[in-house]
Amino acid sequence: GPAAPVRLDLVAAEVVEAIAPATTTRVRVRARELSAYADRLAYWRVLRNVVQNAVRAAGPRGLVEVTLAVEDGWAVTRVDDDGPGLNAAAARTGGLGLSIVRDLTAGWGGGVRIESGPLGGGRVVLLTPVHAAATRENNREGAVR
Repeated sequence: GPAAPVRLDLVAAEVVEAIAPATTTRVRVRARELSAYADRLAYWRVLRNVVQNAVRAAGPRGLVEVTLAVEDGWAVTRVDDDGPGLNAAAARTGGLGLSIVRDLTAGWGGGVRIESGPLGGGRVVLLTPVHAAATRENNREGAVR
């Protein structure tokens, strides 16, 4: 679907509410109200996939934190786990695979990064534009309709 304003905080809460009851891993979400331009279903699929993999990496007594913030015109979704270091990138994007995650995030004008996280495990960062692509183009060219 086309990118439209999506309440990322509500999608993140939905994803965590779906996953948390099925695991002993602690899964926390920290987000204020936050809208960004994405394909809602694609964002949901990517985030669900990334959180499920973080839960696997963290293990049954582990911790996963999902944090949303706005930085430099991007909605930044961080998924951190306290699993044993950053194994292969594949471990953090499991089911869908990293290439599909990259394709889906690119589809809404965003991106994905995989890093070492502050909890000692992995961190997956999803970037989502806060403004519509058309608006960005017009601003860049100084065009006024």
